[in-house]
Amino acid sequence: VGTPPLDYSVYRNDFPLVTNIKTIPVFARADATSAGQYRIEVRNPHGTAEHTVTVTVSRASRLSNLSVRAKAGYGENRLILGHVLQGGSRKETLLRAIGPTLAANYGVSNALQNPRMLLRDADGVLLLNKSQNESFGDVFQRIKIQQLGAFESQFATEPTLFKVNQVGRTGIHLLEVSPDAGDPGITLAEIYDADAFSTRLINLSARAPAGQNAEAIMAGFVIAGDKPLPVLIRAIGPTLGDYGVDHPVADPLLELIDPATGSVLLQNDDWTPSVALAETTARLGAFPLRPDSRDALILATLQPGIYIAQLSNRAPGSAIGLIEIYDASE
Repeated sequence: VGTPPLDYSVYRNDFPLVTNIKTIPVFARADATSAGQYRIEVRNPHGTAEHTVTVTVSRASRLSNLSVRAKAGYGENRLILGHVLQGGSRKETLLRAIGPTLAANYGVSNALQNPRMLLRDADGVLLLNKSQNESFGDVFQRIKIQQLGAFESQFATEPTLFKVNQVGRTGIHLLEVSPDAGDPGITLAEIYDADAFSTRLINLSARAPAGQNAEAIMAGFVIAGDKPLPVLIRAIGPTLGDYGVDHPVADPLLELIDPATGSVLLQNDDWTPSVALAETTARLGAFPLRPDSRDALILATLQPGIYIAQLSNRAPGSAIGLIEIYDASE
């Protein structure tokens, strides 16, 4: 069969990709859709030879979304979500601020009734200002939200936006949630990675008033992919005072929780400085913690799945806390 002229055909799962071409087929690099069984046939007037191979694609793990439940008020007491995008491609994200649905569907008392959502870039430039979901009820938006595994909002007053960050518009973004009017309340602010492009979320954070029990800051995050991912999680209070924050949490407690069982997987009260932590912090671009502070952190390698990082104020009352989740892979 090796005698020219030769015709080449390639099938994936018995579906023809190319047939009877005169040159050796070359395919672009594999992605998540490339897995399957491939059969290659080579023909000439003397006969046919074929070979079958199975292609599997391993997806690099990444942070794919952050959902923060916290109390949102005005001014210093607003909820601020930070997220950092890294990469050379465009990236679509889903941004939401949920309030009334928490009360209607999930029994959350003191839910924020009229959330307002602002998005700023690293220079403080206002990119959007929304208090409504103008596409509420739109079938295409509903399908996209369902595909991301997010629950459906029940109210048009819960601002929702699919935002496309163009190439070159990566970096730090700040999502602020506060009442549009009325009293402060519990809200759920969410950021989802909404496409398969290579730009990814590498850092997620939330700053808000932190109390105890129902008024703790609860940051749910998802690790998507096939492999374990090293993460650095920090619950910061005392060091915030060095950056001009009034009334920071004096003694934060950090817990990593399995939402399926409610069990605490890891926890830290007061962090212990080390050379390894200092090197990791510097590599990730995180600001340093005071060595004598009562801030808390966890450095761990986690399997793909859903997790909750919770920051509680060990002292009575409420104060400002910051929770951070970093992709710590090399």
